[in-house]
Amino acid sequence: MVIFGAGASYDSISSRPPELHLRKTPEGMTRPPLAFELFTDNDFFRGRVARFPRCRSLLAELEPRPGRECPSVEEILEGIRATADDTDLKELCSVQYYLRDLIRDCQQDWIQRWHGATNYHALLRQVRKYGPACFVTFNYDTMFEAALGDHGVQIKGINDCYGIQLPLFKLHGSIDWELLVEVPREWNRDLGEQEMIDFAPSHRHSEFFRKAGEPGIPNVSQRLSAWIPAIAIPMASKAQFVCPPTHVVALAQQIPQVDKILIVGWKAAEQSFLKLLCPHLRRSVDVLAVCKDANEGNETLEKLKAAGLQINGVADPGGFSSFVANNRVQPFLASSGTVPAA
Repeated sequence: MVIFGAGASYDSISSRPPELHLRKTPEGMTRPPLAFELFTDNDFFRGRVARFPRCRSLLAELEPRPGRECPSVEEILEGIRATADDTDLKELCSVQYYLRDLIRDCQQDWIQRWHGATNYHALLRQVRKYGPACFVTFNYDTMFEAALGDHGVQIKGINDCYGIQLPLFKLHGSIDWELLVEVPREWNRDLGEQEMIDFAPSHRHSEFFRKAGEPGIPNVSQRLSAWIPAIAIPMASKAQFVCPPTHVVALAQQIPQVDKILIVGWKAAEQSFLKLLCPHLRRSVDVLAVCKDANEGNETLEKLKAAGLQINGVADPGGFSSFVANNRVQPFLASSGTVPAA
């Protein structure tokens, strides 16, 4: 099993690792953001805020700035959700639209600028030589799907994700996914994005998801249906999945077969996933945590142990780019019973 967190997409171009290509440079402005950067104060990010004005009232609390201390973006948004009134619900809905556009546009510029060759392509080539693998991501972008496509694995519909040779589970949604919500019949069927945000307090969420533009709308009575971005709002507790329930069932069926876990840029903060992972793992597993530095990797491993997982874990500092450039996955996957030192 390979698990991707935000650090994977942040460090997704081997020739442009973060330490050499900072956010403040023009070339780094559209680097896929980490959670604390989601409301960065630059022209590119603020241009997406302008599309969804209800986000503006949140910026002073959410934007990163020197000397900023806790609470984190996730803690602030969770606090808003916990006591949300109608205005708060509209603002949170606008965040979903903003995140969809921001990540989509960052990805498009980032990929075009560096000609589409990402670390996901390299990792897929390296992993596929060692037998079956499944992939779990908490990222909204579709860079991994693009890499799958270049390796001959196509995802045309939302349920193709787990019915493929290399199954992919996107537990926090995707920029190209939509969630069906039911709205009162007196509303106009052709609601625009701003109207959907303004009517957010009346949304009744369903369990129906689709890739954007995918045909087929479930039959719902008494109420009309509309679609909103299927993207998880960053929350500290990370308690909910944003994906079709069938995906979670399929993932649970994959977990007992796992004997090695490769972690790339994930901090093991998603308690809902850990609660799914722990009871279904039937053995002690080897874990390699690819991370920015040893402290970050060891913190991830300790969280896995605290969740009850039986692991033999090693941190691999240096980041995703260094990891794939030096093919450090090879000794990990080729080993038997002992995790090789990074």
